[in-house]
Amino acid sequence: MKHSIGFLLFIVSLSFNLSLVSCKKKCKVDELAKDNGVIIENVTIIPSSGSLTGNMGTDFLIDATHQHANAFQIRFGDSARVNVDYSKYCILANPMRVKCNVALDREVLIDDVNQKVTYSVKATQCSDCTSESYIENYVLVPAFPSNYTLELDTLIINKN
Repeated sequence: MKHSIGFLLFIVSLSFNLSLVSCKKKCKVDELAKDNGVIIENVTIIPSSGSLTGNMGTDFLIDATHQHANAFQIRFGDSARVNVDYSKYCILANPMRVKCNVALDREVLIDDVNQKVTYSVKATQCSDCTSESYIENYVLVPAFPSNYTLELDTLIINKN
């Protein structure tokens, strides 16, 4: 009888401990980027080298007059790479450091009345992820007048 009570207490204790472990949920985010506003979808932006934004200062509007304008090509869907036609398009960047498990919501809005373009990025990331990455967040948008001001807006949400 003593052995069966001890065994029963062991089983109850083990069950309790397992339930505590199984209640802890692992953080999970949707890893697909959601693009809104005037961002042109199904486009791959191909810089000639990584971390170009590190050499741009705060000039993240790449148009025909930008010092790195010739450093980019684009691919629509599965088509071949082509040079960017800056009479039709601009490339914007909104670089940031994010953790390894992240979901991005990106939006570009053009305000013609105030001659302003706003590029917003909301990054939802798992706070338990320890490694970080530098992402440049390039997007292709329709060309707009060169006198418009680019405003960057970033929000990082840590999820448990």
